[in-house]
Amino acid sequence: GRERHPQSVAIREQLVNTLIDEAQMSPENYEKLLQNASQQLEEMAQQGVELPTSALLTLAELRERAGELPGAEEAYRSVNDRSESPAEKIKARSRLALLKARSSSTE
Repeated sequence: GRERHPQSVAIREQLVNTLIDEAQMSPENYEKLLQNASQQLEEMAQQGVELPTSALLTLAELRERAGELPGAEEAYRSVNDRSESPAEKIKARSRLALLKARSSSTE
């Protein structure tokens, strides 16, 4: 599907969720699968595709897991600014608060 519809956000989002699920079930390939999932979303963002807030939230979480905290913070802020979902906004705000608290404690 991805080859025939490279700009399809829904197909890429489904692929990302599948990769994350696989990572949970495959500890030996966990990092590789999460990197692949992150790469899928990063590629779309670099191509100028406006990611839905659900995909941005996933990207933020993947960046945070990878230790890419400035990128995670940027994505969480975007979710908070753009999302119409109260649950997404709450999650983004709580992750931002946690990132801020972590950075304050390391200074």
